[in-house]
Amino acid sequence: MFKVGSQLFTGEGPRAVRKLADLGFDIFLDLKFHDIPNTVAHAVAAAVRLPRLRLMTLHASGGLAMMRAAREAAGTKKNRPALLAVTVLTSFDEPALREIGIEGSLGSRVVALARLAKTAGMEVFFDLLNDEDFGHRRLEKGGGQGDEAEGAFGEY
Repeated sequence: MFKVGSQLFTGEGPRAVRKLADLGFDIFLDLKFHDIPNTVAHAVAAAVRLPRLRLMTLHASGGLAMMRAAREAAGTKKNRPALLAVTVLTSFDEPALREIGIEGSLGSRVVALARLAKTAGMEVFFDLLNDEDFGHRRLEKGGGQGDEAEGAFGEY
């Protein structure tokens, strides 16, 4: 599996994904979508047309409506890509969260966003915290293709 992040995608666009797919790679599109529900839905609908797309990311902080719109836009095909909902990035600590108006401990924010992602039907959601309490680990896993995603990248 080849991870295509924002730098590669911004520089080379869908062409890079097509070239990697032509080389036989499955694609993990790590663009962390976060916008109004309609915009994210259109982005996901465009992304699922890319060849060999297996995983893609979005921010759980985009809210329930955004995640549900993404889930619906991903389609119902059995081989549709898994949606990975990111809870809190490693660059955030509690003071940084407070700066943007988010109160509470890092752990409580991760758990709240993970629960919201599960409610929205995300197959997999994970934290990107890098602290003593959490480390890089997966908090919970929804149904569907989450088992495949876990096997591809191990514990988060």
